[in-house]
Amino acid sequence: MRDERIPTATRIYVNLDGPVTEPPLESLPADGVGLLRLGPLLAGGPDPAHPILRVEQGRGEELAFGLAGHIARVARAVYPRPVWVCFSDLTSAELRALPGGERHEPAENNPAIGRRGCARLVSPDYRPAFRLECRAVREVRESEGLRNVHVLLPFPRLPGEVEAVQAIMRDEGLVRSRDFEVWVSAEVPSAVILAEDFARLCDGFTVPIEGLARLVLAADGASERLRRLGYPDPADDAVREAALRLAEAARRHGRAVCVAGEGGLDPGLVDFLVDLGVDAVSVPPGALVPTRRRVAEAERRLLLRRVVADRRGRDPAAGRWWVSHPT
Repeated sequence: MRDERIPTATRIYVNLDGPVTEPPLESLPADGVGLLRLGPLLAGGPDPAHPILRVEQGRGEELAFGLAGHIARVARAVYPRPVWVCFSDLTSAELRALPGGERHEPAENNPAIGRRGCARLVSPDYRPAFRLECRAVREVRESEGLRNVHVLLPFPRLPGEVEAVQAIMRDEGLVRSRDFEVWVSAEVPSAVILAEDFARLCDGFTVPIEGLARLVLAADGASERLRRLGYPDPADDAVREAALRLAEAARRHGRAVCVAGEGGLDPGLVDFLVDLGVDAVSVPPGALVPTRRRVAEAERRLLLRRVVADRRGRDPAAGRWWVSHPT
């Protein structure tokens, strides 16, 4: 991938699930790291084990050290561009598959909507592992001086979960401030419905668009039959409406919105997001260049529409339901 940093008003971030070696992280044409997931690091590696088993074996600090090292390598490579570290969001099925997992995880019928995200992080039996993640982030910010590292809270269902997570963070020395942003992941419909309440507790929203589509449309992403029928579709009108409502609530509170795509973003969806005025999009490394080009093209079209509308003395968004539709 060649370094192609076409200027855009919408920031283009990269999603990272693990180490990036080709191309070097420094050369990625990204404005920062929108998603640095800790979950795959907890589940992978040469010696995988359930995090609580590591704690029981006295290897908790070793785990924290490993996480801190990975976060620091990424943050140092892109400095001073921002990095949002997503605390672990592994499902019970993923954790159960690890050594020690069967002893610490129940067999849930539908783990995708089971104990995961913030609900897991604050659970008394998992909290020691979450504290290790907090210590890793604090180590990188304080000892390494990498203040470009911020955090993302995964899969919150209710504002109370966000408050509980931040209470543990504060106990571990991670205090939300002007130079340490706490964002929340908005994929559960309740985060859209209660966006005003969530906005008071965070600095921004990341919208995992495929996850939002699965939950808004009640479509199992692993169902082959549903996929053949076109579900879940991140570009569906219902998903766009949810994104619209979230963006409007965030704007009223001065909060940023970043939309993340697991495999990139549909070109039509990119155009919609630019029209909507999201602050950033975040995509995998291979989708950075085409996404940046598409965003630049959409911004040029939007600017031209505004110039023409200004000359004609009318609203450039008139007739565009996704911009003008009332909440």
